[in-house]
Amino acid sequence: MSDAAERSPENDLADSRNRTSLRRMVAEFAVISIGVLTALTADASWDWWLERGEEREALAQLLVDFRSNVAQLDSAGTTHERSLDASYELLAMAKGMGSRQGTDAPEMLVYRLSNVFTYDPDLGGLNSLIASGRLGIIRNDSLRIALAAWPDLVEDLGENEREEWRHSFDILQPYLVEKGVRLETLHSIGGLRRLSATGEAVDYSPVLDDPRFAQLLGSRIVHLHDLLDEVETVRRAIQDIVRLIETS
Repeated sequence: MSDAAERSPENDLADSRNRTSLRRMVAEFAVISIGVLTALTADASWDWWLERGEEREALAQLLVDFRSNVAQLDSAGTTHERSLDASYELLAMAKGMGSRQGTDAPEMLVYRLSNVFTYDPDLGGLNSLIASGRLGIIRNDSLRIALAAWPDLVEDLGENEREEWRHSFDILQPYLVEKGVRLETLHSIGGLRRLSATGEAVDYSPVLDDPRFAQLLGSRIVHLHDLLDEVETVRRAIQDIVRLIETS
């Protein structure tokens, strides 16, 4: 007798139920899998939107910071340029090629020569990103690289400006006092002094006629040119960063 003949209706019913159960299991597995994938996709999408929101907030704060940094850098650059101009004019007087009277008399030029400026940019937004390890939320690779390099640029400029402070207050000021030029301390900021001439009539001939003063001026001029080059490097970096932020 064949297998088909030996099969009873009960066997056929059991097979049918097994097949139905298997199909139900497959269907339920598919539904569960789709549900899990949908949940994971939803979570990933939500995380993506949260991260994009954080990126937008970070970029907005960075844009405010760096635009503010431009204005402060301009003030620093102007102060350094005035000091450089004063150095050239005093050097011309020392060499007998400039008038020692007039609007830009030695008193005012010495003040400009002694007045130095330290660039202190706002790094709050950037430092927060770096310290929290969230710099990676910024997707623009070029901007991320520029931001990572920014603190070193500021430090290089700061070191040059601190050298300018040391030259002004550790070398130039003692020299001028030794030559009888009286300078008045106006106020202190962070332990660093800003100086102004007293306004009294001062005979600058002992200074202008001294070869040592011309040497000091020559050294100051070289350093100020290097300092202004650093200022331009930082200014270009700010411009690039602002452009990248605006286009991100």
